[in-house]
Amino acid sequence: MLYQLAGFGTMRFIMPKAVNWTINIGILCLIMASYVAYREGAYVMERRFAGTLVVAMVITVFYGVLKLRQVQTTYDAHCPPKASK
Repeated sequence: MLYQLAGFGTMRFIMPKAVNWTINIGILCLIMASYVAYREGAYVMERRFAGTLVVAMVITVFYGVLKLRQVQTTYDAHCPPKASK
């Protein structure tokens, strides 16, 4: 989490900084809410928080992979040809 918020993760290449921070803070909040629900014995709420966390992370990963593929394709299309040796 700290690595990502410090700007060293790959999400900074595909999302604006504000969106990156929002996603990471949301993930942190869901982790904390799930932990608190577990400690209080509210297992139904814990499952809901954990399920929401998993769904949010899966969506983020799919979006990231697709966006990075698009960025790589654009880069390859504009990359100058290599000089022959």
